[in-house]
Amino acid sequence: MPSVEVVIPTFNDHATLARAVASALALPFVARVIVVDDGSSPPARSALDGFAGERRLHIEEKPNGGVSTARNRGLDVSRADLVVFLDADDALRPEIARAVELAGATGAALTIAGRVSHLPDGSTLTRVPPPEWLGEGDRGFVTTPGDVFRFRPILMFATSGMVVPRRVIEAGLRFDPEIRHGQDREFARRAADHGRIAVSSALTVDYHERADGGNLSGRKHIHRGTQDFLRIMRKHFDPRDAHHWSEAAAWRAARYAKFGSDPAIWNDLVQEMKARSLPIPPKARLRWWWRGVVGR
Repeated sequence: MPSVEVVIPTFNDHATLARAVASALALPFVARVIVVDDGSSPPARSALDGFAGERRLHIEEKPNGGVSTARNRGLDVSRADLVVFLDADDALRPEIARAVELAGATGAALTIAGRVSHLPDGSTLTRVPPPEWLGEGDRGFVTTPGDVFRFRPILMFATSGMVVPRRVIEAGLRFDPEIRHGQDREFARRAADHGRIAVSSALTVDYHERADGGNLSGRKHIHRGTQDFLRIMRKHFDPRDAHHWSEAAAWRAARYAKFGSDPAIWNDLVQEMKARSLPIPPKARLRWWWRGVVGR
């Protein structure tokens, strides 16, 4: 098996960080776990006292700059053949070994896999790749680079569980720090410029969705999330993938019409959709108009 390191960015994740680190250290093939502390207060190492003396744990500390800069620092200091990403509130499952083996066997530019989502109400959902990506077995490849922006299945391109090879790291691929929401898919799309994206049906990550709306789809970040969606669409829109963008943009318009409040952002979204001949849901238009009438 190729050498493997796990990169965990963290910012004030003291309650969950130890669980994430423990899940990575439990994997015998992991040579090193790199925790990148993005300016936590108190420092993240205060939550890791239980791992004192663990030679496979490396803690990098940096001023706060956002999760993308933390992931990029992890890539910068990594040395292994393959890097696996893990968010500090998630946990790796032993099945990540299957994604690692697939990455090594195929030489893919990026490898993704299934995951188990733990919902705020205590229930779970299994997230697996669509069958057309898997072919006749339990592994395969994303059909086209533009499929990275396929609206469903949701969370297939969440960063936790992504496997990145050394050749792509050395080619300079990094996360865009200007994008806070959707940076995982944008990263994956640029990875596809270096080769195919491999897919495994293995359930490799326990992913924890937040009750506070802190995940990508939550109301908490509706304004910045919509702006970042527009940044990504301007950068990567391809008419051949218009069906993916149409579904994603329609969902985004419906969410913003319901929860957003900035007319400038709404107008930008509408204009960008019109420019690409993406239909704007009539219900979203009506909801935005009505909210303007009755007050937001």
